[in-house]
Amino acid sequence: MKLWYSEGIKDVYEWMDEGNEKGRDLIPVSSEVYAARIALLGSIFSVLGDGLSAIAAGMALQQAEIESAQEAKELKEADDQSKQVEALQKQIEQLTKRIESMEKRTS
Repeated sequence: MKLWYSEGIKDVYEWMDEGNEKGRDLIPVSSEVYAARIALLGSIFSVLGDGLSAIAAGMALQQAEIESAQEAKELKEADDQSKQVEALQKQIEQLTKRIESMEKRTS
């Protein structure tokens, strides 16, 4: 099984040794060139890390928004239920008064 990043890492190692393998006798690669290449790789990894951090922050924000919306929906449903209970309580009180008034008339 081939991993998607295995070729990229192989290419990086080949790039790092490029000066030594292809032009060993012609142009030796100095330690400054290696240091510059390593610094470039470090910068690339840093940028990738920053990108992953930004993605993670975006995902956390999205999750927080979803949870907030669900909480608001639950509060609205609870408020609606409370209003329905109050309306039913009023109806019960009105019906009780009617029954009492009808009992007084028949007595």
